Amino acid sequence: MPKRLVDYIKQIAFGDAFKKSHKPEIETLLSQFRELVIKCAETFQAAMNEYFHAGQISSEFARLERQTHRYESEADDIRKKLEYTMYSSNLIPQSRGDILGLSESLDKLPNQMEEIVQLIYTHNMQIPRKYFDRLSELVKVNVQAAHETVAVFEQFCCANRNLVEPVNHIDRLESQSDFISRDIVCEIFRNDDMPDLQKILLSRIIHEISKISNRAEQFGDRINLVAVKRMF
Repeated sequence: MPKRLVDYIKQIAFGDAFKKSHKPEIETLLSQFRELVIKCAETFQAAMNEYFHAGQISSEFARLERQTHRYESEADDIRKKLEYTMYSSNLIPQSRGDILGLSESLDKLPNQMEEIVQLIYTHNMQIPRKYFDRLSELVKVNVQAAHETVAVFEQFCCANRNLVEPVNHIDRLESQSDFISRDIVCEIFRNDDMPDLQKILLSRIIHEISKISNRAEQFGDRINLVAVKRMF
């Protein structure tokens, strides 16, 4: 993690109350948290690609599902440890709350990814191959939104104040996700060859995948509010 990140957090969140003894620990926790979100996104995408390639729940998908869960759980543990460390360091409450609020918002991304692969695995879902290409595209767009969100968080912590375009890019990815998901759902419910229950389950999976970019967009909205607040 760049040295500017810790310096900036010291400036905006810790003030004179910053305890140097906590600096290495906080730096490490933030770095680990960011890396785990990225690893979870990559493993989630690998799991979904395996699912579409195999056309069913394979042993490799099951392994990747478990790995996604582990990364999500580890990220959650790191976030909680970061929260404890920052609250025990006599930091400025308002700025401390901003950093922790953004971390909590970012933590919703791996939570959402883990929920999707778990849903597919537990329900033993079967998806018609005709939808694999567009579903793969939907996953790709949403994972990209997750990556962009992590990048925006790092830029914010590195004191980059020009975040308008990166946040707008996340918004565009969310809109692209909405367009793809609506298109697939419309076709599904016009397919007379598919049982109604399968239509409902498939539309739910599509909705859950789209929620990744929705979470990313919410993070962008939050980071914009924090950035504006610090201008006054």
